[in-house]
Amino acid sequence: MLQRPQPPAEWVSLQQAVADDLHRPLRLVTTKGRTTFASPPAESSLQRAIVDDGPGNAARLVIYHQQQWQRRLQVLQQSFAKTTAVMGAFSFNRVMLGYLTHNTHIERSYDLGKASAGVHAHLHALLATSSNADVDDDRPVHQLGDVWLAPAPARSALLQALARDEAERRAAGAPWVAPVVDGPQRLRAGARRIITSSSLSVLRSTWRWPEAAPHNARPMHLVRGEVMHHVVAPTATGISVVVVDSVTARTLTLAQQHPWPVVVAKVTAAVPEQGRARVPALLEQTATRALAAGWWLGQAVSA
Repeated sequence: MLQRPQPPAEWVSLQQAVADDLHRPLRLVTTKGRTTFASPPAESSLQRAIVDDGPGNAARLVIYHQQQWQRRLQVLQQSFAKTTAVMGAFSFNRVMLGYLTHNTHIERSYDLGKASAGVHAHLHALLATSSNADVDDDRPVHQLGDVWLAPAPARSALLQALARDEAERRAAGAPWVAPVVDGPQRLRAGARRIITSSSLSVLRSTWRWPEAAPHNARPMHLVRGEVMHHVVAPTATGISVVVVDSVTARTLTLAQQHPWPVVVAKVTAAVPEQGRARVPALLEQTATRALAAGWWLGQAVSA
């Protein structure tokens, strides 16, 4: 059996040195009052290994290093477009630089898409909040980790943007499950538990989001909007973001946590007494819509 020839040891050493150099994080450089990202100086061992010809091998390596890191940051910006808009691209990149630097197993992965999987948890840890806390808290967030945010965004805007981005990211990466054919009457019978899509997210928003969030260096100016509820879920061709009323949103949220009879009781109790006669019809409409859209996948006997 023929054995593959082994490359010279110095070639292997040089390749490893270049790979290690490309993974060294960017640094901040301030020149004439303007702060930018720059590549750190190459390690002395790599500098000695590079034969600097006319055009400059060392200069090309610096450009390649910057391109590698900018690509990583662009992927995270695309995955968290609204969060980037709220924070501003420059501040977002600074926070993500710390995230990648402290998670080298993610930063060194060949799959750039995997890098976005931990961003939601990382930012929540920096905000020191649980997943549903402070979504209506308008106090300004002046700092995330060691990064100062100026102008400081409202805590509620940052949390709502982060929740929307994470919901869309999860839905985009989830497999499509075809809707089941089942009637709402059967779903409401007995102590049944609804089987909901694991990638279904029901969100409440009090800020007006643009259709396409621009990736400007500075934060985007946001304005207050009316309270809206969005359902984010995977579809056969991508994801869907649907606006629903408050009763539908509450029903979908409760169905992820409780048996159906409990859902009915809680939804009914939350509706003013004069409007409770309409609750059965509203629940029937919600069940039919949820089954048709694939938000609900079926039912199981509750333990």
